[in-house]
Amino acid sequence: MKTTKNRTIKVLKKDGTPSGAWINLTLTFIYIVLIVAGVFVDRIAKNLVTLETIMLTFYASSLGIWSAKKIAGKFSSKDETEQ
Repeated sequence: MKTTKNRTIKVLKKDGTPSGAWINLTLTFIYIVLIVAGVFVDRIAKNLVTLETIMLTFYASSLGIWSAKKIAGKFSSKDETEQ
């Protein structure tokens, strides 16, 4: 029988800075709340339409930077073990 590890999201890294996964999870949650609020409140919906490009760019950049660091970290840890 295969056992699995319990996976949790670490809010803070060892150096005390927030982890990229936590930042992206928080952004995703906030954006979902804003979208749901925009469904019920016209003023919020109009503001979201105005800010959609900025919000999308910020979210994509955040996710891209986090993914790139995660991949780069895997390659650097492999290089360290090979030496």
